[in-house]
Amino acid sequence: MQSARATRETSPRRGCWCAVRVRAGREAAVAEALRRALPQSVLTDAFVPRKERWLRRGGAWSLQTVPMYPGYLVAVTKDAEAFARAAWKASFKVEPAGRLDGERHWIEANADAACVVRGSEGVMDGDKLHVTSGPLVGQEDRILRVDRRERACTVLICCEDGRAVTELFALRVPEKR
Repeated sequence: MQSARATRETSPRRGCWCAVRVRAGREAAVAEALRRALPQSVLTDAFVPRKERWLRRGGAWSLQTVPMYPGYLVAVTKDAEAFARAAWKASFKVEPAGRLDGERHWIEANADAACVVRGSEGVMDGDKLHVTSGPLVGQEDRILRVDRRERACTVLICCEDGRAVTELFALRVPEKR
């Protein structure tokens, strides 16, 4: 028989995605503590969405995996109100911070099984960007700004309730035609 933890890890992340504010740097530890402390009837899963980012150290570039939203984790629940009540009663500090409906669809479509949005690559043809590999292929219209020097781009994830949600993702553009 599988343990509750193994079942949660292999189950799809279905239900309402709620952002939970925690102390930055403690996201993964608090997600694990929530999975242990709250019953599965209240919390289906808790995880930290991550992204790859190019970092330069000592003159060498490398891809690093970092939290997509530092200081936040995602709690998956069937009942957001019941989760919020249970989270406030937890013996450690967590603060429910709202739903992630628009972000959820984009992350599910573009992240891998470990919920990591990998880096992309592309080429500049004049002033037009063509993404050749990675999750941003075909999403050139969502890319608002490209910073070739920092190997990053600003992507419009969603627009809802009059707010635009953007995020910085890894994009390597080694050549310009």
